[in-house]
Amino acid sequence: MRPWLRGSAVCVAILATLAPARADWAFDLYGGAGFTHPHDAQVALPDIGISGFHRALAFDTAAVIGGRIAYWRNPASVFGLAFDVSHFFGPDQPEQWSDTELFLDGTPVSDGPELIRRFEISVTSLAFDVLFLRLPIAVSADHPGGRLQPYVSAGPAIFIASMTDTGNFLPAGQTSTSTSVGAQVGAGVNWLLTPSTGFFVEYRYSVFQLDDRFFNGKVVNGLPLGRTDGSATFGIDSVVAGLTFRF
Repeated sequence: MRPWLRGSAVCVAILATLAPARADWAFDLYGGAGFTHPHDAQVALPDIGISGFHRALAFDTAAVIGGRIAYWRNPASVFGLAFDVSHFFGPDQPEQWSDTELFLDGTPVSDGPELIRRFEISVTSLAFDVLFLRLPIAVSADHPGGRLQPYVSAGPAIFIASMTDTGNFLPAGQTSTSTSVGAQVGAGVNWLLTPSTGFFVEYRYSVFQLDDRFFNGKVVNGLPLGRTDGSATFGIDSVVAGLTFRF
Protein backbone atom coordinates (compact mmCIF):
# COMPACT_ATOMS: atom_id res chain seq x y z
CA MET A 1 0.00 0.00 0.00
CA ARG A 2 1.36 3.43 -0.89
CA PRO A 3 2.40 5.57 2.12
CA TRP A 4 -0.16 8.33 1.41
CA LEU A 5 -2.94 5.75 1.07
CA ARG A 6 -1.87 4.05 4.27
CA GLY A 7 -1.78 7.42 6.04
CA SER A 8 -5.24 8.30 4.72
CA ALA A 9 -6.61 5.00 5.96
CA VAL A 10 -5.17 5.66 9.42
CA CYS A 11 -6.68 9.16 9.46
CA VAL A 12 -10.08 7.81 8.40
CA ALA A 13 -9.90 5.17 11.12
CA ILE A 14 -9.01 7.78 13.75
CA LEU A 15 -11.82 10.11 12.62
CA ALA A 16 -14.28 7.23 12.61
CA THR A 17 -13.28 6.51 16.20
CA LEU A 18 -13.58 10.14 17.30
CA ALA A 19 -16.73 11.04 15.34
CA PRO A 20 -20.05 10.49 17.14
CA ALA A 21 -22.13 7.54 16.06
CA ARG A 22 -25.57 8.00 14.56
CA ALA A 23 -27.90 9.84 16.92
CA ASP A 24 -30.89 7.96 18.32
CA TRP A 25 -34.27 9.71 18.17
CA ALA A 26 -37.64 8.60 19.51
CA PHE A 27 -41.12 9.93 18.83
CA ASP A 28 -43.79 8.82 21.30
CA LEU A 29 -47.59 9.09 21.27
CA TYR A 30 -49.57 8.25 24.40
CA GLY A 31 -52.80 8.46 26.36
CA GLY A 32 -53.85 7.77 29.91
CA ALA A 33 -55.40 9.20 33.05
CA GLY A 34 -54.42 11.84 35.61
CA PHE A 35 -55.38 11.73 39.29
CA THR A 36 -55.27 15.05 41.16
CA HIS A 37 -54.45 15.19 44.85
CA PRO A 38 -57.06 16.96 47.05
CA HIS A 39 -55.71 20.35 48.05
CA ASP A 40 -56.54 23.66 49.68
CA ALA A 41 -57.26 26.79 47.66
CA GLN A 42 -56.61 30.36 48.72
CA VAL A 43 -59.28 32.93 47.86
CA ALA A 44 -59.40 36.74 48.09
CA LEU A 45 -62.09 39.35 47.45
CA PRO A 46 -59.95 42.51 47.52
CA ASP A 47 -62.86 44.88 46.79
CA ILE A 48 -64.43 44.11 50.19
CA GLY A 49 -61.33 43.05 52.18
CA ILE A 50 -62.21 39.34 52.41
CA SER A 51 -59.64 36.53 52.22
CA GLY A 52 -59.72 32.87 53.13
CA PHE A 53 -59.26 29.21 52.30
CA HIS A 54 -61.30 26.34 50.88
CA ARG A 55 -60.07 23.11 52.45
CA ALA A 56 -59.40 19.71 50.83
CA LEU A 57 -61.02 20.33 47.46
CA ALA A 58 -61.56 17.14 45.42
CA PHE A 59 -61.16 16.71 41.66
CA ASP A 60 -62.36 14.34 38.96
CA THR A 61 -60.03 12.02 37.05
CA ALA A 62 -58.65 13.68 33.89
CA ALA A 63 -57.99 12.04 30.53
CA VAL A 64 -54.47 12.72 29.21
CA ILE A 65 -53.07 12.66 25.67
CA GLY A 66 -49.68 13.75 24.44
CA GLY A 67 -46.52 13.31 22.45
CA ARG A 68 -42.80 13.38 23.13
CA ILE A 69 -39.60 13.59 21.12
CA ALA A 70 -36.41 12.27 22.74
CA TYR A 71 -32.75 12.39 21.71
CA TRP A 72 -29.69 10.32 22.60
CA ARG A 73 -26.23 10.98 21.16
CA ASN A 74 -26.07 7.42 19.82
CA PRO A 75 -28.21 4.26 20.02
CA ALA A 76 -26.26 2.96 23.03
CA SER A 77 -26.33 6.22 25.05
CA VAL A 78 -27.77 6.25 28.55
CA PHE A 79 -28.12 10.04 28.92
CA GLY A 80 -30.65 11.85 26.75
CA LEU A 81 -32.99 14.82 26.45
CA ALA A 82 -36.70 15.05 25.67
CA PHE A 83 -39.47 17.54 24.96
CA ASP A 84 -42.98 16.51 25.96
CA VAL A 85 -46.36 18.11 25.15
CA SER A 86 -49.45 16.83 26.94
CA HIS A 87 -53.05 17.93 27.46
CA PHE A 88 -55.30 17.13 30.43
CA PHE A 89 -59.05 17.07 29.76
CA GLY A 90 -59.63 18.13 33.35
CA PRO A 91 -59.14 17.77 36.24
CA ASP A 92 -62.63 19.23 36.74
CA GLN A 93 -63.62 20.31 40.22
CA PRO A 94 -67.06 18.78 40.93
CA GLU A 95 -69.78 20.48 42.95
CA GLN A 96 -68.98 19.89 46.61
CA TRP A 97 -69.18 21.20 50.15
CA SER A 98 -65.85 22.53 51.38
CA ASP A 99 -64.79 23.64 54.85
CA THR A 100 -64.15 27.34 54.30
CA GLU A 101 -62.46 29.85 56.60
CA LEU A 102 -62.92 33.55 55.83
CA PHE A 103 -61.23 36.66 57.23
CA LEU A 104 -62.16 40.35 57.05
CA ASP A 105 -59.01 42.44 57.05
CA GLY A 106 -57.25 39.60 58.88
CA THR A 107 -59.98 38.98 61.47
CA PRO A 108 -61.83 35.60 61.33
CA VAL A 109 -65.48 36.10 60.40
CA SER A 110 -66.64 32.68 59.17
CA ASP A 111 -65.60 29.04 59.48
CA GLY A 112 -67.84 26.31 58.09
CA PRO A 113 -69.00 24.37 55.04
CA GLU A 114 -69.64 26.26 51.81
CA LEU A 115 -71.22 24.88 48.63
CA ILE A 116 -68.90 25.34 45.65
CA ARG A 117 -70.35 24.82 42.20
CA ARG A 118 -68.52 22.92 39.49
CA PHE A 119 -65.43 24.31 37.76
CA GLU A 120 -64.36 22.91 34.39
CA ILE A 121 -60.58 22.81 34.03
CA SER A 122 -58.16 21.93 31.24
CA VAL A 123 -54.37 22.00 31.35
CA THR A 124 -51.69 21.94 28.65
CA SER A 125 -48.13 21.07 29.67
CA LEU A 126 -44.86 21.79 27.83
CA ALA A 127 -42.19 19.77 29.63
CA PHE A 128 -38.43 19.96 29.06
CA ASP A 129 -36.84 16.72 30.27
CA VAL A 130 -33.29 17.90 30.84
CA LEU A 131 -32.69 14.55 32.54
CA PHE A 132 -33.78 11.52 30.50
CA LEU A 133 -31.92 8.36 31.52
CA ARG A 134 -32.46 4.85 30.17
CA LEU A 135 -31.00 1.50 31.17
CA PRO A 136 -30.23 -0.79 28.21
CA ILE A 137 -31.40 -4.38 28.85
CA ALA A 138 -31.40 -7.26 26.33
CA VAL A 139 -28.76 -5.55 24.19
CA SER A 140 -28.10 -7.01 20.72
CA ALA A 141 -26.80 -5.93 17.34
CA ASP A 142 -30.35 -4.92 16.34
CA HIS A 143 -31.00 -3.24 19.69
CA PRO A 144 -27.76 -1.52 20.84
CA GLY A 145 -29.77 0.53 23.33
CA GLY A 146 -31.49 -2.58 24.63
CA ARG A 147 -34.78 -4.10 23.65
CA LEU A 148 -36.05 -3.45 27.17
CA GLN A 149 -35.40 0.12 28.37
CA PRO A 150 -36.44 1.23 31.86
CA TYR A 151 -36.10 5.02 32.08
CA VAL A 152 -36.54 8.04 34.33
CA SER A 153 -37.11 11.68 33.40
CA ALA A 154 -37.22 15.04 35.14
CA GLY A 155 -37.30 18.70 34.25
CA PRO A 156 -39.15 22.01 34.33
CA ALA A 157 -42.48 22.46 32.57
CA ILE A 158 -44.76 25.28 31.49
CA PHE A 159 -48.43 24.77 32.41
CA ILE A 160 -51.26 26.65 30.70
CA ALA A 161 -54.47 26.15 32.67
CA SER A 162 -58.00 27.22 31.81
CA MET A 163 -60.75 27.30 34.45
CA THR A 164 -64.45 27.88 33.62
CA ASP A 165 -67.07 28.69 36.26
CA THR A 166 -70.54 27.09 36.07
CA GLY A 167 -72.44 29.07 38.73
CA ASN A 168 -70.25 30.43 41.51
CA PHE A 169 -70.14 33.93 40.05
CA LEU A 170 -72.45 36.33 38.30
CA PRO A 171 -72.51 36.13 35.34
CA ALA A 172 -71.85 32.38 35.16
CA GLY A 173 -69.70 30.88 32.43
CA GLN A 174 -66.63 33.09 32.93
CA THR A 175 -63.23 31.61 32.05
CA SER A 176 -59.86 32.40 33.62
CA THR A 177 -56.53 31.34 32.08
CA SER A 178 -53.13 31.31 33.77
CA THR A 179 -49.59 30.25 32.88
CA SER A 180 -47.05 29.02 35.41
CA VAL A 181 -43.71 27.23 35.58
CA GLY A 182 -43.73 23.93 37.43
CA ALA A 183 -42.02 20.56 37.21
CA GLN A 184 -42.61 17.07 35.87
CA VAL A 185 -40.87 13.80 36.78
CA GLY A 186 -41.54 10.33 35.44
CA ALA A 187 -40.47 6.70 35.29
CA GLY A 188 -41.40 4.06 32.76
CA VAL A 189 -40.29 1.21 30.57
CA ASN A 190 -39.99 0.79 26.79
CA TRP A 191 -40.27 -2.55 25.02
CA LEU A 192 -39.14 -2.55 21.40
CA LEU A 193 -41.04 -4.94 19.15
CA THR A 194 -38.68 -4.11 16.25
CA PRO A 195 -35.62 -1.83 16.06
CA SER A 196 -37.93 1.05 15.04
CA THR A 197 -41.23 0.46 16.88
CA GLY A 198 -42.36 -0.46 20.36
CA PHE A 199 -44.64 0.43 23.23
CA PHE A 200 -44.21 1.88 26.71
CA VAL A 201 -45.95 2.49 30.02
CA GLU A 202 -45.08 5.37 32.33
CA TYR A 203 -45.90 6.97 35.65
CA ARG A 204 -45.41 10.73 35.94
CA TYR A 205 -45.98 13.41 38.54
CA SER A 206 -46.76 17.01 37.59
CA VAL A 207 -46.83 19.96 39.99
CA PHE A 208 -47.78 23.56 39.18
CA GLN A 209 -49.57 26.66 40.43
CA LEU A 210 -53.00 27.64 39.12
CA ASP A 211 -54.09 31.25 39.66
CA ASP A 212 -57.57 32.38 38.65
CA ARG A 213 -59.49 35.65 38.55
CA PHE A 214 -63.24 36.11 38.19
CA PHE A 215 -65.70 38.99 38.55
CA ASN A 216 -68.72 38.51 40.80
CA GLY A 217 -71.71 40.78 40.30
CA LYS A 218 -73.55 39.33 43.32
CA VAL A 219 -74.50 41.72 46.14
CA VAL A 220 -74.37 40.51 49.77
CA ASN A 221 -75.60 42.73 52.61
CA GLY A 222 -75.61 45.64 50.21
CA LEU A 223 -71.98 45.08 49.15
CA PRO A 224 -71.05 44.09 45.57
CA LEU A 225 -68.55 41.24 45.86
CA GLY A 226 -66.53 42.33 42.82
CA ARG A 227 -63.25 40.70 41.90
CA THR A 228 -62.41 37.23 43.21
CA ASP A 229 -58.84 35.87 43.05
CA GLY A 230 -57.94 32.25 43.68
CA SER A 231 -54.70 30.31 43.93
CA ALA A 232 -53.84 26.64 44.44
CA THR A 233 -50.97 24.21 43.91
CA PHE A 234 -51.94 21.21 41.79
CA GLY A 235 -50.23 17.83 42.09
CA ILE A 236 -51.26 15.28 39.46
CA ASP A 237 -50.29 11.59 39.32
CA SER A 238 -50.63 10.25 35.76
CA VAL A 239 -50.40 6.78 34.27
CA VAL A 240 -49.94 6.72 30.48
CA ALA A 241 -49.19 4.15 27.79
CA GLY A 242 -48.41 4.50 24.12
CA LEU A 243 -46.30 3.74 21.07
CA THR A 244 -42.67 4.67 20.47
CA PHE A 245 -41.06 5.12 17.05
CA ARG A 246 -37.25 5.14 16.67
CA PHE A 247 -35.36 6.81 13.84
